[in-house]
Amino acid sequence: MESTTVNEDGLGIQEPEPQNHSDLFLGLARELIRARMADVPAPPSLFHYTSAAGLIGVLEKNTLWFSNSMFLNDGSESFWGINVFEHVLDEFLTLHDADARETGDKLKRWVRDAFNFFQPIVFCMSEEDNLLNQWRDYGKDVTPYSIELATDGLEQDGYNFPAYLCEVIYDMNDQREMAARLVELIYNKYRETEAVAAFREEDEEPLLIGAAKEIVWLLSRFKNTAFQAEKEWRLICHRPNLDGKVKTLFRAGSLGAVPYYEWFRPTLEGRGPLPIIHVTVGPSPYSAVSDIALKQLLHETGYGDVPTHYSLIPIRRG
Repeated sequence: MESTTVNEDGLGIQEPEPQNHSDLFLGLARELIRARMADVPAPPSLFHYTSAAGLIGVLEKNTLWFSNSMFLNDGSESFWGINVFEHVLDEFLTLHDADARETGDKLKRWVRDAFNFFQPIVFCMSEEDNLLNQWRDYGKDVTPYSIELATDGLEQDGYNFPAYLCEVIYDMNDQREMAARLVELIYNKYRETEAVAAFREEDEEPLLIGAAKEIVWLLSRFKNTAFQAEKEWRLICHRPNLDGKVKTLFRAGSLGAVPYYEWFRPTLEGRGPLPIIHVTVGPSPYSAVSDIALKQLLHETGYGDVPTHYSLIPIRRG
């Protein structure tokens, strides 16, 4: 609540609220991503690879399934980004004094904690259809599918929770450059603000929290270079935006009971159709027959106008 004082002319002056220091760095990571996307815009459509069970669920429920990034195929994903950041921060701090290095060590701990708290909840897609590595991942024992989704339909409002679209960054040089730039932006913002009004001891924790949030927001886009053949893009939401608002569901996976979240467009009739514009049947000895069944499934679920094709890539099984 604002307090009121009286100046020498007898006029009331409202004193502004004390600044929330955890918001001091808000938007710095977004600046970097916005600049990146100006050079690398999102493609007009993206491809989600899935199993037959996954495809049926998407079509019958008009729903996409978001997963916690901790349970994706790259189990070290969050640690990859953290290691990139810590390496960059150590290089930056070699030019600064012992107090700065001590603060840097505290920031490392806050970033690790922030990754656990702001866990990225993601829906994964690829830039390309008919990728051999994706068919191998999803077609070990079954016929896999690729669902093509219109990007502009994914970025529209009206879904049951907000999610932003982003490119996954694999190039190590790009990762280090962006992380180094964010560290520099955070440091400069801190020094500029401190020059106007010195920070107090109790300001340190909210400042570290604010910096850690921005760093995690950037690192959520970094992935091990070994996975670059996936050419991945993601829809991302962070877990605090879901807690108490969206029910956590569970499905059986290789890690046991795996949490997931349903993303859909609520309507008066239930759930609105997804922006599906094409479906590909993955490699299979029976792809042509599977394609016939797929057309029937699309018709029965309200997607009868969606075209289909089947892959001719030969994959040996067994």
